Amino acid sequence: MLIKKSPPETSYGMACRTLQIPLSEAGGSECVLEPCQLSVFHRHHESEIFVIVRGRGRLDVDGRHVGDVGPGDVIFLRPFAGHALRNLSDDERLEFVALYWGGQDVHAAPAPLPDRVLIFSTPPTPNGDLHLGHLSGPYLGADIYRRYLRQKNVDAIHVTGRDDNQTYVKRIARMESRAPEAVAEDYARSIRETWAKAGIPLDFFSSPKGSVIYREQLSSMISRLLDSGMIVEKTVEELYDRNTGFSLHEGYVKGGCPHCGCSSDGNACEQCGRPNDCIDLADPVPTLPGVELGRRRLCKLYFRMSAVAPQLAELVARSNMSARARALSVAMLADGLPDICISHRSDWGMPAGVPGFEDQVIYVWFEMAAGYLAADLQASSGRPFFADPGSSIVHFYGFDNAYYHTLLFPAIYMALGGDVNVPGDHVVNELLFLRGEKFSTSRRHLIWGRKLLAHIPSDYARWGLSRVRPELRNEDFDLDRFIEQTNTFFAGRLAGWLTSTLAHLAQQYGGMIPEPGAWSQQHMAFHQEVRYLAEGAERAYQVSGFSPQAATRRLEELVERAHEFFATHCRHETGAAAKDHHRTTVALNFWAMAVFARLAMPIVPETAQRILALLGLGDQAGIDGTGGFIQRDRQLDPAMAPSLPPISSDIAEAVSCVD
Repeated sequence: MLIKKSPPETSYGMACRTLQIPLSEAGGSECVLEPCQLSVFHRHHESEIFVIVRGRGRLDVDGRHVGDVGPGDVIFLRPFAGHALRNLSDDERLEFVALYWGGQDVHAAPAPLPDRVLIFSTPPTPNGDLHLGHLSGPYLGADIYRRYLRQKNVDAIHVTGRDDNQTYVKRIARMESRAPEAVAEDYARSIRETWAKAGIPLDFFSSPKGSVIYREQLSSMISRLLDSGMIVEKTVEELYDRNTGFSLHEGYVKGGCPHCGCSSDGNACEQCGRPNDCIDLADPVPTLPGVELGRRRLCKLYFRMSAVAPQLAELVARSNMSARARALSVAMLADGLPDICISHRSDWGMPAGVPGFEDQVIYVWFEMAAGYLAADLQASSGRPFFADPGSSIVHFYGFDNAYYHTLLFPAIYMALGGDVNVPGDHVVNELLFLRGEKFSTSRRHLIWGRKLLAHIPSDYARWGLSRVRPELRNEDFDLDRFIEQTNTFFAGRLAGWLTSTLAHLAQQYGGMIPEPGAWSQQHMAFHQEVRYLAEGAERAYQVSGFSPQAATRRLEELVERAHEFFATHCRHETGAAAKDHHRTTVALNFWAMAVFARLAMPIVPETAQRILALLGLGDQAGIDGTGGFIQRDRQLDPAMAPSLPPISSDIAEAVSCVD
């Protein structure tokens, strides 16, 4: 039977003709890849076979080169194996037939966790303390992920630092009539204190000013990129201050974004995420007092990000990131990547250290690529993650920092050459708003993290910020709603569940957990329901779908469902005839309590640890699915239960800074 073919169309960067295979669930296509071209990296849920008909190619699977192929070669690809083909010929097409069939359940178990994970949260600028908008994004998220991995016995470390060389430090120093160094030191100390109050420990804290390794990494990186031609000199027009002769860049200037029209600082737009060259801003105005804006031509250093565009396209295609970050990265690649200005004439920042550019400093976001490499060397105990392809490097940051992490930093690492483990996992958050408006330090429209944490337990703040974490879109934080919802869960449902079940256990069983007895269909259904909620909560901690929002929703549902189940069955399982069924009800209840505590540990570590200690499981905090039943005859002491007092509504006036 002659198989019909569809007209050619472009799929995955190739010309493809679909094979119309009758009476079969299999599918196929004839594909042609033009000389020197690379197909788009992609995955399928089906199994797939390639039969090479003509030409020579290179096959990459999940970002690793697996071999060169030629006519007669047959390639098998398992479901979800990310792959791309490159035509190695300068003048001959690469032609092959693809056949695919079956299909794996997309809800199948995720890939095994790596043995080692390095977690970066973007270093904050020490120009102020942390408000709730800061905490809700990278820092709490990175800590939750680290705690989850540690429970799974993964060697995971969380690294961040202080981003001293941002122009915003000098700007706030001018406003406060202080030296920038003093401002950076004071606010860096405040930031670290706020992290500690929020229960966010760090495995390493990077400081650019005090680290020899940091400076050496930056110097080495610039030298190598200059030698390879990836950093070049360009004489360009720029904005500058006529009074000081310094460049106006980043936070020193603002205007209309040349890409989206929104208000933007120099070098990058927070709204659309795209970089700009400062001079391209519409109607630029300086943000520092006493500045007279001028224009001039100046020789500056540029990084040729455009030179590694094909490799970046492949990396973006196989990387894990939010839909918005992917859309930005793909659009920038499609439009043609710009070369990035990496030096400015200034007295604040790391010196360029390049002959002829002694009066210029390095663009702080270019500097940060070296900072990440330096932090890895200092934090990894002699086994750098960037040199270990078997380890995972995960970046946590806000969308306004997306292009740096998905394109600029990878381009730098690729340009350095060698077998660098380029990060491919990105957990990107959107903005947290306060009563419908963006958190703003300058307008005093904010809630400081340390103020809230001075009035409530850190677990309450962690849970509430996880519930409203801006993951797929901007979210709105309302303090009154936060107080109400937090009280409803902690002082209401969770405390009610613990108190009522412990009281019943004391009354009916002398405080000792019984072993399960007879199982009804309802017991079996509840057991399966808890397992289902637990599976959903654990998936929400995994990097491919990281969502503290989803985890808290499922755990709140688990608490509500377990309390309801226990109360209902206790009302009706009375008398000797129901004793065997009631033992199962009680055992299931405390099993569900242990499941909740283990899965809630990454978000509310203190509360969860108290519950596990109450159940005699203080040394069994790992997430191991749903675990087994609590050992029979375990005597529970209600005094060991966590204290879950309500938040007073009086704190609203004490913590709010909203004008």
